[in-house]
Amino acid sequence: MDNSHGLTIAPPRMRAFPVKDTIDRRRREDRPEPRGVILLLDDCRPINPLSLVDQWVFLRDEAGLDARVKVAVVRDHGATISLLIAGLNRSVIPIGSTILIDEDVLVGANSRETESNLPSPKS
Repeated sequence: MDNSHGLTIAPPRMRAFPVKDTIDRRRREDRPEPRGVILLLDDCRPINPLSLVDQWVFLRDEAGLDARVKVAVVRDHGATISLLIAGLNRSVIPIGSTILIDEDVLVGANSRETESNLPSPKS
């Protein structure tokens, strides 16, 4: 990929995860999450799931078309995670679509500091 300065930029290494299920998320007064679609991914285990919050990921539909979407909320389900993409609904992201995530985010290289990756206090 070329930028305006004629330099070639290497695309990030991306890993693909199939969308196993989708659920429309309505806004509720008792939860701060926005409306959107929840994507249950197949076998996605990032080192720090919270590192995906506010990250851009790519959505590839069954026709092979890509769209960039931002992760609003992540839930850890043990064997996998789910992502909330705000402002979309399940008709836009069908089951069988693929989410592409930057490998550096999955291993925590771009993660924000959270309780799970802060150094432990000295005794």
